[in-house]
Amino acid sequence: MRLPWTDPKGRLSWLKAAALGLAVLPGLVIFYWYVTGQLGALPTKEAMKLMGLWCIRFLLVSIALTPLQRILRWPRIAQIRRITGVTAATYAGIHFLFFIPYSGFDAGKMASEILLRPYLSIGFIALSGLAALAATSTDEMLARLGKNWKRLHKLVYFIIPLGLLHYAMQAKLDVTAPLQLAGLFVLLMGIRVLVARGVSLTAVNIILLTLTMAIAVAGFEAAWYALTSGISPGRILAANLSLANGLRPAAACLAAGLLLAAGAALRASAGQRASAGMLA
Repeated sequence: MRLPWTDPKGRLSWLKAAALGLAVLPGLVIFYWYVTGQLGALPTKEAMKLMGLWCIRFLLVSIALTPLQRILRWPRIAQIRRITGVTAATYAGIHFLFFIPYSGFDAGKMASEILLRPYLSIGFIALSGLAALAATSTDEMLARLGKNWKRLHKLVYFIIPLGLLHYAMQAKLDVTAPLQLAGLFVLLMGIRVLVARGVSLTAVNIILLTLTMAIAVAGFEAAWYALTSGISPGRILAANLSLANGLRPAAACLAAGLLLAAGAALRASAGQRASAGMLA
């Protein structure tokens, strides 16, 4: 049986070992805060919320690996895709486990809450999907499913929006954090569309995509607040032009895209220098 921190040849992979360490770190910190009473007046609720947040973050990392692999031309980064995916599923499972004491250990109440509250129903569907992906993430299941394994694991592109919607609905009025993550998701999916259409991931193409996605995210944020709280869309759009109230979702999308574009530019420059050196 191959260990999670080893490569296909059974040797220690420092990349995978580092990824594992970073995967468990947030959970350990949250657990420490929980047992030491640092999570406020409702520690179980706060721990549940934080575990769910880290689940979404790791899901975004998992789908960011392929774009990073192509942009940075770093094939080895794909080795940690399974780690990030299983980590996200684990955090989702712990997120649900905290829901048990939060519901007073009442199974009937839990079931009725999940059935009657739309945001809980959506979250449970996303959790079930993640559980299925985690259960089929072993080498044995990969071999058994063959080409169907990839088809099954494309469900992650539907699970992430469900998780984001679950997060946004329970956040109620302030959906800045969910929309920041949604902006990153939109950007990453946009990059995947470019790849699928054979468009080169140059710095210029990534910047153009980023600007388009940032505008779309700003428009979606304005529409969300207009529909859910009656806030003027113009007010929200104006807030995107200022950092006085923190990083807006469109700005987060823009910042992430510019970082990816910078990575593409640096990698292209390094490639040109290497080619020049070989010709010299």
